[in-house]
Amino acid sequence: MHLGNLREMVNLRVACSFVAEVFVLLLRTVYCYGESLYRCVVPPRQKDIRGKVTVVTGGGSGIGRALATRFADSGACVAVWDINKDGADETVREIRSRGGVARAYTCDVSRVDDVAEAARQVRADLGDVDVVVNNAGCCSCRHLLELSHSDIRRTFDVNVLAHFWTVKEFLPAMLTRNNGHIVTVASMSARGGHTMLTDYCASKHASFGFTEALAEEMRQVGATGVFTTTVCPLFVDTNLVKKMNERVVLTNRFEDGRLLTADEVAETTVAGVLRNERYVYIPRMAGWAGLQEFMPEKVKNYLNDFVGIGFHPVEKKAM
Repeated sequence: MHLGNLREMVNLRVACSFVAEVFVLLLRTVYCYGESLYRCVVPPRQKDIRGKVTVVTGGGSGIGRALATRFADSGACVAVWDINKDGADETVREIRSRGGVARAYTCDVSRVDDVAEAARQVRADLGDVDVVVNNAGCCSCRHLLELSHSDIRRTFDVNVLAHFWTVKEFLPAMLTRNNGHIVTVASMSARGGHTMLTDYCASKHASFGFTEALAEEMRQVGATGVFTTTVCPLFVDTNLVKKMNERVVLTNRFEDGRLLTADEVAETTVAGVLRNERYVYIPRMAGWAGLQEFMPEKVKNYLNDFVGIGFHPVEKKAM
């Protein structure tokens, strides 16, 4: 056979193979969209976490306390981590008063040695961890040029690097059992950028990306029983957002005319985790924020002006 004809046959075979792969990809895409629409109507059955050891960082107040309480209400054995011992103890008392099981641990998640020691204590007290909820967070709420180096480092230490330290502690046992769940409490700030939140938004983008990459790693290694959930709530009525400007308070409202509460975020989050949802947007319509990447720049600016996302600056205390 002539060499030229052989090359043409090889090229034709490669082209046909590529077309077939594209066709299969399209079929799978259509199927997945159909499955997604079906699940909007018929949610998957919730899994049972009774007796499962669940670590909640930043569990001494706000969303963390609400999450710890909700997980305990679902039957989980909760390890409450917080830098504030009194706050963690108060959360444990609340859980126990409701008939739940919980223990408090003092831990600064920005310090890798603290995380390692707290993880060792949890394993000794409760056993291997089944669910890790990376919730601890901080927010400086100042213009970029007013942020000190320590402000920026602290934000990333707590909001990003702590996720690496906790997951590296607990993931190996999850992989051995092929069972576990990593929950990242991010923010809608992970899907955009807002004035006076440069460090916070950057850190939340990073935590979102961390969980995306982690989920892909789990898929690549065949860890079908290790799930990830990324939670992106709008502004919640906690200490982190007491400095919101009036326009935000007016336009960023929950369905019945008020800001989200920590309990509402916790309820929706735990329900999503029990259904192994990859993303939990609160409220659900906030998930459309991802479309801003396809918007003209001026449209995004108009939307930001309309919503008025912003904060009053925090003045540093005089030394």
